[in-house]
Amino acid sequence: VYVTGTTNSQMTTIKYSTSGNQQWIQVYIAAGKLGGFSNAVVNYGSGITYAAGATYEISTSYDCRLIKYNSLGTQQWTQSYQGAEELDDNFNAVAMDAAGNIYATDDSYE
Repeated sequence: VYVTGTTNSQMTTIKYSTSGNQQWIQVYIAAGKLGGFSNAVVNYGSGITYAAGATYEISTSYDCRLIKYNSLGTQQWTQSYQGAEELDDNFNAVAMDAAGNIYATDDSYE
């Protein structure tokens, strides 16, 4: 069981066993960012997990953020998207197809 959300204005993702025991927790704090939130999580059968949401910086407002974690909860990489107008952008859903390709949808204000 995987959940994602916001803890103290930071993107937080947690893995629980089927019996409800916490396996790992990751709080994403982006360098130079003032906070963030997470809206969606998807897990691939091999344990690869993606969390999607946004991070905040005064100069650019909210930017879309996608984070990849391995089966142990270790961050593998992070990607961001900032609209041309530097207005609020955030991923609100994430999905994975059978081939392992990731798709994220966003609210982007241009």
